[in-house]
Amino acid sequence: MKKYFALLFASSALLCSCNDFIEDNSFSPYVSHLEDMQSVFQGKTYWNGEDGSGKLQDDFFVYTNNYNAEWGSWDGFSLSCSTSTTFNADNYLTDQYNCCTLTPNANTFLVGYYSAFGNGEPTIYTTKSKTDMTRRPFYPFTVDVTNAAYTLTSIKNGDAYAKKFDATDYLYLYVTGYKDGKETKSLKLPLAENGKFLEQWATADLRSLGLVDEIRFKMDSSDKGDWGINTPTYFCLDNLTITFPQEQINK
Repeated sequence: MKKYFALLFASSALLCSCNDFIEDNSFSPYVSHLEDMQSVFQGKTYWNGEDGSGKLQDDFFVYTNNYNAEWGSWDGFSLSCSTSTTFNADNYLTDQYNCCTLTPNANTFLVGYYSAFGNGEPTIYTTKSKTDMTRRPFYPFTVDVTNAAYTLTSIKNGDAYAKKFDATDYLYLYVTGYKDGKETKSLKLPLAENGKFLEQWATADLRSLGLVDEIRFKMDSSDKGDWGINTPTYFCLDNLTITFPQEQINK
């Protein structure tokens, strides 16, 4: 059962139901349809950018991806249809794409990986079309968020690099809007805080970000070392819902 952050944590994140604005006829919401991109899996349960495309694109939604062929590593966004909700370090190469819970719909979701040493924060933006890559400003409304199985397993049990969380530890996902290269607002979404962990999908209210041309994601944790965050910085997203300025609709 999907819940809202406000019910799980006493945090600064404000959450609402998608129905709150879908029922408002002054808006024309658009929901990302990740299921339409299943052809990228090519027989696997994940896509990680190995094809060198540098991005995922669903209609006019674009999700950035940075794949390093030399190391076989990636940051940004991958796409997953895995139905496993567990993580085993011996199966890291496949289990890193597992969500901590099943998705409400068709089990296709985004796995975000934030790396301080990567080529930029995981970023979502919109274009006029698949062929016209001109940026298209939009209003973010909501997105469903939860922990990746790898992250949640580490938070609960610790691992070779990270500590088991206690009531003083935290893991935050920051969602920041940008317009013309300038920050509009940043929201802090707690994935773990005060001894509680996000173990199911929750809906984040993004309306306060305002009009943006991209949204970026980064993470922070109480568990840090000489090389930065020790906690695995993976997260899962689904059902990003936006609208365009009225004058852009139907163009």
